[in-house]
Amino acid sequence: MNFLGQKVSALQTFLVLILVLCIGLLSNHLWHGDVLIHTDVARDLLLIREMVETKQLSLIGPRSSVPGIFHGPLWYFISLIPFVIVGGDPVLMGWFWWLIGVASVGIFWFVIQKATKNTTVSLLAAICFALIEIPTSAGPTNTYLANLLAFVPFYFWWQWYKNPSQILSILGWLTIGLLVQFQMAFAVPLALLWLPIFIVKSYKDKQLKNIYTVLFFVLPLATFFLFDLRHDWLQVRSLLTYMQTNSVSNQTFGLKIIERARQAFLAGGNVFHIAPWLNVAALIFFVITVFKSQNKSVKLEWLMLGYIYFGWWIVTLVFSGTIWSFYYDPFITIFLLVISITASHSKHAKLLFFFLCAWLLFKFSGNFSYKVDSFNSSSWVLLSSIAREALSEADTGYFLYSQDQFAYPLKYAFTFYQQEHPKINASAYMKKPLTVLVKSADDPQNPWSTSGYWQTDRLGIRTEPDEIIDYPHGYVLEKYHLDQKTMSEPVDPNLVTDLHFR
Repeated sequence: MNFLGQKVSALQTFLVLILVLCIGLLSNHLWHGDVLIHTDVARDLLLIREMVETKQLSLIGPRSSVPGIFHGPLWYFISLIPFVIVGGDPVLMGWFWWLIGVASVGIFWFVIQKATKNTTVSLLAAICFALIEIPTSAGPTNTYLANLLAFVPFYFWWQWYKNPSQILSILGWLTIGLLVQFQMAFAVPLALLWLPIFIVKSYKDKQLKNIYTVLFFVLPLATFFLFDLRHDWLQVRSLLTYMQTNSVSNQTFGLKIIERARQAFLAGGNVFHIAPWLNVAALIFFVITVFKSQNKSVKLEWLMLGYIYFGWWIVTLVFSGTIWSFYYDPFITIFLLVISITASHSKHAKLLFFFLCAWLLFKFSGNFSYKVDSFNSSSWVLLSSIAREALSEADTGYFLYSQDQFAYPLKYAFTFYQQEHPKINASAYMKKPLTVLVKSADDPQNPWSTSGYWQTDRLGIRTEPDEIIDYPHGYVLEKYHLDQKTMSEPVDPNLVTDLHFR
């Protein structure tokens, strides 16, 4: 059999079929008309809809973990045209998100194939990449592209260090700048770590004339500068305030180091989702294999990975907050890149890589079939069915509740249903003779904000509902026929009804 003009073995043919099958089956939720519309996804869709309606682009993306600082809006810009084309349909957007994942699998395969000239290894790597990353296309946020493409700047830097060139330098800095748009907690420390290496290497190689290429890192940050210019340097001031007020953490520095070291060794870099100690053992095996060989290029790759990985954990010690897994998840594709290239240079490493890939295929095989329960309260099938029932009668007023006060998933479901059925004339957050309340489940650990308080004290509705419909995952739909007295009682003007607190 020929694959892209090359002869391939029976094993390689089998791997091609496995890859195609995996990619296809990982779209199974879309065949059932479902996607994950959790709070962050719904917020993003509502913001993109707002940009379409107002014809104004946002210069900021989602909030970061540092108060007053936002990620970039590039995720919104990328999603904007598909959103307009499909009319905001979440399922059709789901196909777009899935296609992004498929394209990234192709890019990853191409990079591995070019680096190794080993079709078996590159196909195994592509299968692993698809199994790990494509499932997140069911409900992606801004971090999705950071996870998919983190290996790209690493590959450029690796090639640049071996053979410095202007174009590789530009591509390396530009792509890491683009990653800042999607996940600054990951990309900014990497840029800071690479800068001294870049300067020293340029000086040694008498390539200081290419130092200007660092400016290509700044290009994707233009949205941050424009936003701050318009808002009195809000993000800069927020960062300075954060650094001043969080210089001393509630956690002692020693305990912080221990906790971060535990995460670095036991949580981060676990490409194949095996027991942490097995993962450490496997990585040690790959490293020993490389350093026993004479391949300087692969040794360099591991040294670079070690430097940026452990360096990232050291740099982030200045951050006093929690290090969530999505901060360091982008390292997964970098680890997979380095392990794949290592496997192409050693029979023993290749054999271990094969078994780890087989384990990953078994581990993630549950993603090949659709189960509505696995989509929990964020299931679009569930959310859209609630909206359909709530707005089944014309001239309805409705209120949506979640304990975080935002109720973004419900808001998007109701907004989209009204878009598709403009004749229903429903009114959001307004009392009508027929008024519907939709309540998400309360967390019993948080007694300070409940749906009961929201209904009686903030909406002023104290009568019994005429109809109650219970839905899975704690959703409750209540229909009321309000009397004039209840309708005249004002609704709390501080009710969160828009995206102001996004």
